[in-house]
Amino acid sequence: MFQKGDCFLIETNKDNNGYIQSHFFITILEITEKEIVIVNIDKVRGKSVYDKTVILDAKEGHDFVTETSFVNYYKSEITTVECLQGKINKNLAKYYGKMKDDTVEKIKGGVLNSKKTPFGVRYVFEDYFFSKI
Repeated sequence: MFQKGDCFLIETNKDNNGYIQSHFFITILEITEKEIVIVNIDKVRGKSVYDKTVILDAKEGHDFVTETSFVNYYKSEITTVECLQGKINKNLAKYYGKMKDDTVEKIKGGVLNSKKTPFGVRYVFEDYFFSKI
């Protein structure tokens, strides 16, 4: 159902003033028909500490990337198609088109290089990359 490169704006948490925040996520791997890996893209602006593994320039890969941004591997996760579709159905997530293939590959290339990638996501990618050898 969801494919590599699909982009979503997903409600994630409330800010300090109690307003709901949404974050930009990209599907970077289809594990099975029912499970996918998504990763967050966040703006560099105003941050002194951030994961520098993969940096995206403004408009790189998708129009939603409006300024220099980083791939926040810390917020990458394995989720189910059912869970994400449920969020879309409840208007807690919105589909935002596709990320360019070369940018998705760049992002995938950083999964095992980032020290911030959660172990579950790391293990899935190790299996994925080593099965290609």
